[in-house]
Amino acid sequence: MKRRYTLLSGLAAALLSSGIAYAVTTAGPPAFGDFDRNGDGTISQQEFDQTRTDRQAQRAAAGYPMRHARYAPPYAAFDFDKDGQISADEFAAHRAYMFGQRGMRVPGRRPCPWLNN
Repeated sequence: MKRRYTLLSGLAAALLSSGIAYAVTTAGPPAFGDFDRNGDGTISQQEFDQTRTDRQAQRAAAGYPMRHARYAPPYAAFDFDKDGQISADEFAAHRAYMFGQRGMRVPGRRPCPWLNN
């Protein structure tokens, strides 16, 4: 009987720690390096779309609700100079803008400059 509890507690600890590790690695917004899949220092439209699709699939499989996925900024919102590539500076500028906006949101309304509201 004691062996069964030891085995079950070990299994529970392993599952819990793997869940915590998954939550830590996927919590919060992805970094520039997560999007730059080929490591060339820029993010293409294909890299951006693939990373976003993969991340949403992982989070949906983990049971996270996808309530605000429609508010995700499009590729064009990051590409300020419209050259077809997102640089690290453009990514950081967009991230700074978004985090700066968090303190100024009106409850119940999420301002999205790319949705024209």
